[in-house]
Amino acid sequence: MRISQACAKCMYDHQVRVSADEVYLAEVRKIIEQRSEQDTTSELLYRFNEAYRKRFGARDSFADVKRQYNDLVLRMEDGIRSRIESSADPLAEALAFARIGNYIDYGAQNNVDEATFLSLFDTAKLQVLVRGGEVLNDVTVDDALYTGIDQIARILSSGKAVAGTVYSMMSQEAQRALDEADVILAKGQANYESLSGTGRHVFYSFLCKCDHFTSKFNVPALTGMLVEEAS
Repeated sequence: MRISQACAKCMYDHQVRVSADEVYLAEVRKIIEQRSEQDTTSELLYRFNEAYRKRFGARDSFADVKRQYNDLVLRMEDGIRSRIESSADPLAEALAFARIGNYIDYGAQNNVDEATFLSLFDTAKLQVLVRGGEVLNDVTVDDALYTGIDQIARILSSGKAVAGTVYSMMSQEAQRALDEADVILAKGQANYESLSGTGRHVFYSFLCKCDHFTSKFNVPALTGMLVEEAS
């Protein structure tokens, strides 16, 4: 992911919270200013860590923190397994639980606390966004209810009868769901056409059904694709 100015500022602000030492911060600014367009946040963080080590020595170990959360989840293991196995969609439930671990991130977050971590186990959910009205044979709320999707996920209407996911035409509720989603899986060509290039991290699943798509991906007609687009 290309590092935007906003991202660079956030990275610098985080290092300010790590240390107020001006010599170290000057080196951090130098690293940021001299970054290339190909550099990623991971590469810059590595350089920050190297600069910190040269200035102060090794960083404090996170061994105790990791053990704290590992022990916490291990105590919850039987309950989590039971919820997964009893779910109407065990895979979706397991994925929802697995991503909760990403909350424990002392690089991206200012504060990490056990209470918030535990609360995420109660809010893990799968949401399905469908068309806001009849558009060809695309799925609407009624179709989703008829097929029982409401038994495994929360169903949301996009807000308008639009073939695709056009953010500016979505309801505020649908926009909020998209903005707050940890993982976005978009099915169908129209969703790829309307969502790709909008700066979101999306996994697209579709069949290449027209010349544009077969040419773009250099595949025969009706080839199934799973495409990841980074934000």
